[in-house]
Amino acid sequence: MSTAWSLRWANHPRHMEIRPIPGKEKKRKGKHENLFQITDAQFDLLETACNWHTETTHHQDPTIGACWDADRLDLGRVGIIPDAKYMNTVLGRQLALKIKG
Repeated sequence: MSTAWSLRWANHPRHMEIRPIPGKEKKRKGKHENLFQITDAQFDLLETACNWHTETTHHQDPTIGACWDADRLDLGRVGIIPDAKYMNTVLGRQLALKIKG
C-alpha cells in the first residue's frame, strides 16, 4: 500500500486519474495500474490518502497515517522542517522531533 501511495502521489495528476463512472464503481486508469494487484478497499485507502493529505492533518487509519508521516518527514527536500504535531504515529513524532533537533 505505501509503495502504491508513493507511485500514485509522485505521478499525480499527470499519469494517473481516478474518474467516477455510473454507480459506485471507480475506473482505474493510469500508467501504473497493472503494477500492483490491490483490492478495491486498498484502492479506496490510496484514493483517500492522496485526496486529503494536504488538507487533513491526522487520519484514524494507520496505513494512511503512516503514508502521511512518511511524506511529511521528507519535507526537508523543499526546505521545510516537519512539525511533530502533524504526525500520526509515535515514530513519526519521534523522528520529527529528532529532525528539529
